[in-house]
Amino acid sequence: MRHDWPLPVDRGGESFGGRIRPYGWGKTGLARKPMNWQNSKTTLALLCGIVLALVLAVVPAGLVGAAKDVVLPVPPVEQRFKPPEPAGGRSDSGKVNCLPASVAMTLQTLEKEGKLSGSATDYPTIRRAFRRVVTNPADGIGVRVAEMLVPSLTNNAVKPTELVTDTTHWQSAIERELSAGYPVIAIIPDWTLLAGPSRAKVPFAHAVTIAGLKNGNVLYNDPWDGVQYSMPIKDFGKAWALKWPDGVVFGGLTFSPNSQSPKTSTPEEVLAESITAMRKLPLLAIETESSLMGLGASGKLTIARPGSLDGKGSLAGVTWSVATANGYADFRVQGQAIGVVPASDAVAATLDSLVALPSYASDWKQRQEEDHLWLEGQLSTDALEDAVRRLGAEIPGKPHARLLLDVDPASKVWRELRVVLSWPFVQSTVLGRKIEFGPSGSVGLKFQVEWN
Repeated sequence: MRHDWPLPVDRGGESFGGRIRPYGWGKTGLARKPMNWQNSKTTLALLCGIVLALVLAVVPAGLVGAAKDVVLPVPPVEQRFKPPEPAGGRSDSGKVNCLPASVAMTLQTLEKEGKLSGSATDYPTIRRAFRRVVTNPADGIGVRVAEMLVPSLTNNAVKPTELVTDTTHWQSAIERELSAGYPVIAIIPDWTLLAGPSRAKVPFAHAVTIAGLKNGNVLYNDPWDGVQYSMPIKDFGKAWALKWPDGVVFGGLTFSPNSQSPKTSTPEEVLAESITAMRKLPLLAIETESSLMGLGASGKLTIARPGSLDGKGSLAGVTWSVATANGYADFRVQGQAIGVVPASDAVAATLDSLVALPSYASDWKQRQEEDHLWLEGQLSTDALEDAVRRLGAEIPGKPHARLLLDVDPASKVWRELRVVLSWPFVQSTVLGRKIEFGPSGSVGLKFQVEWN
């Protein structure tokens, strides 16, 4: 069973909402019925219930037993770095990058243990992949992003699974994972309860990597300063425990070999995967630009599911705008209202039109350049003329047309969609490759996404 972890990771992090009810927890309470105090069975049951309630109140972090000693060679990684890097139009210094740093520690351990090879396990590569999904460096990153990205980062060799366990089983869960050679990432609800460095006295959620159990202590690497610390099992359990009205839960990430063998996807499979990823985005900002003669375009449109559509711009000399208020999207052209429709319908129609754009192209090819996965399809002349005619513009001659998609390899979301037109008047072949010379231009859409 999968659960959504309800806490942000670090300050301002991704909150998934939702109440967790882990396996084995039920609603508790004393039944309101007359009791026979002379009945020894009833009295014994009552006393046992009182004792159990006192134990749960005094030791909410779990029943502490003798733990098997097991320690993994987890290398330290510090989440903060210098100099800062650009991310989402801002500056990122890693202050809320505890989860990608913890993932880096875990993958580097698996590499040392011989469970992983041929993958980029360094922290800069991992944090940049995560920040391409959660682009605002002030936002923490939730475990669902790790579940989405780690298989791609490891060439499908490692599968992360969200861990949700309870008071009775958390200790055996981490002992089992460590004994199998896999560190555990723990999401601590309140980092002020941890041992270690001085930090803001505010109960931020924080990810740490559990490296071992030794002499009744939990050994964990804290990415805040990249140092390993030790805490008694009982105290660590108290720090890790998240208390709900119907029980106590412990959340995080575990890792295991991926049973799916790596395969090379066809361009059409990548395209289908990317369309699915685009449809799942809760927030999408689109910027338009054009370098085509007679088809100038500029503007920005923000789409937030399920029902918010806002933006303005110009196309072929005509201004447009849309604004959402009270659940309705108001569309205007040249300042004149042309229609008001339910915003949820407008969002659905806009997303449908957006993801349908690649259907105009065929003969898809793909190539990978570092962290860019390029898909290129050919646009037929008829399809191009029909699309441009719908925009109220004309394109002279019979240009060659290509549709380019820049796809993020890990998340499969689009970074940019561009239609490139060229009017070749000289064609030649050099070393077996056809070369064209002539004027060209393009119309492009750039995407900024947020997984809030």
